[in-house]
This record gives sequence, C-alpha cells and structure tokens, in this order.
Amino acid sequence: MNKSKLIISVLVVLFTMGQANSQSVMNDFKSLKIIQYSEGDRVLSKVTLSEKEARQFDIEAYLMDNHQIPRIQIVGSEVKENIMYELKFDSKNSPYNADSYLCRTENHSIRPFLGMALKSNEDFTGVIIKEILDSSRDIVGVLDEGQTIIQFNDTPVSTPCDMMIAVSLCEVGQVVPVDILYKGKTITRLVTVGGQLLKSYNFEACEATVHLAQLESAKNTNAEAEMSMSVYPNPSKGRIFINFESDLTAPLNIYIQAYDGSIIHSETREDFTGELRMKYDLDGLTGGNY
Repeated sequence: MNKSKLIISVLVVLFTMGQANSQSVMNDFKSLKIIQYSEGDRVLSKVTLSEKEARQFDIEAYLMDNHQIPRIQIVGSEVKENIMYELKFDSKNSPYNADSYLCRTENHSIRPFLGMALKSNEDFTGVIIKEILDSSRDIVGVLDEGQTIIQFNDTPVSTPCDMMIAVSLCEVGQVVPVDILYKGKTITRLVTVGGQLLKSYNFEACEATVHLAQLESAKNTNAEAEMSMSVYPNPSKGRIFINFESDLTAPLNIYIQAYDGSIIHSETREDFTGELRMKYDLDGLTGGNY
C-alpha cells in the first residue's frame, strides 16, 4: 500500500436529481439563444437572452405557446464549479404538438477539459493562454499565462476552436505533448488532460403520468434543501469513509476525481433515500490531492 498522504478535497461528490425541477435547472443558465425556423429551415427570428432574462425565462411555457412554429432551437450553457450545464433543444429532433406533455431529460458524462481561457496569436501562429482556472492549475502545472501553444498532442493549433477540438479528441487522464513557443524556440511539455462533468438537458414529449411526476418532484425540489457530507480520515493512507445526508431523495451520482483530471471512481445509487454510508479504498494511489 502507498503510505504517502492522500488529501481529500470535498468538491467532487455531486448530488444530482433524476427528476429535478425543470425551472430551477433551466434558470441556472446564464445565457439562452432561441431560434425559430420556417418549414424550409429559413431563420425567422433569433433572440439571445442573458443574465436575469435568461434565468427567468420559462422554456416549457414558451415551447407550448409556440408549438405551431415548424422548428425551434433553444441553446443554453453555464459553467459552475467545474461543471458544464448544457441545453440543446431542437424540435426537429424532439417533435411535439399542442396536445403533448413536455418532460425534461438529463444525461451526465465526463468530457476532456483543460480549464484555460485562450486567444489567437496576432499572426495565428498559435494560441495564447489568457487565464488558467484555479481548479485546473495542478493539472496544467507546466503551463502558464502568457505562453503561446503552437501544437497540442501533435496537432497544430491557431485558434481557440482548434484547441477545443484537439482536447475533445483526447481521453480524460491522457498525457499529451504540448509545444510552446518561447523566445523564438519551441519547447515541448507533457500535460495531463483533465475532466469536466457535463450535464446535458433536453425536453421531450412524454406521457401525462410522467409529466405529473416531474411536477411533483419540482414542487418538492423548490424547498430549501439541507445537505451534509463528511469524508474521513483526511488525510488518509488507504481507506476513506463517506457520509452524505440530504432531505431530498433521488438517484445519487458519486465521482472521485484525481487532480490530474482522471476519474478514479464513479457510481450511481439509484435507491438513495436520504442517507449514504460508504467506504472507498485508496490503496495503491499516488500521494496527492483527490
């Protein structure tokens, strides 16, 4: 067993409601883009909402009020505590009508992530690192603000979009070479690709009974939730115990993530009823933060 200290940061155990309040979730979006199309997919109108307008926008009511529009797209995004919330509704892929009941769907995944803000170099010879998120500094520790990246994982990059695509093609936890332009010379550094939890939401036509169940869940979720969690011993030399309590009951997703971005454990407790007691063996892991 690795006797090095393993420091546990209580940041990556995520309580997610399988039947959460659609309004409270959708209002978390900092911006929303709403596009209406004609029968021939010609854009009829395009509206962008931000901040207060976006958070107060009733998506479900809007869709039902405009059910006669041939096609509607609603796109939203928000990042909070290294979690990406994403809405990509398209009535072309999720058809409904005036008699439909709309239910919110939710999917979780882990996507490759570096946690850096970038901008193109003036001559498009690479991308300049504008900022590194605090939560990502241990992952990309060999990189720093102001450096110019010209190649990522053997792929030339000249725009932030190039970098986004290059990162998306990697695996979480993969170690990749990064070429940096420094004083006219190219220096290669090895970087571990991190991970970001992606929560994707959508609306689909559903049965009345399912719709009513979501409304009941939404009513329960609107109440102020009380949650508590403890992880001990911390630091640990091998085994940790996790205690989690909540007055909300729903499927519970648990993630334990290393600071290099790799997900070392994930599971879903479908039968969570408000109290969780579990142990996890860290035996064999390298000393560090998790």
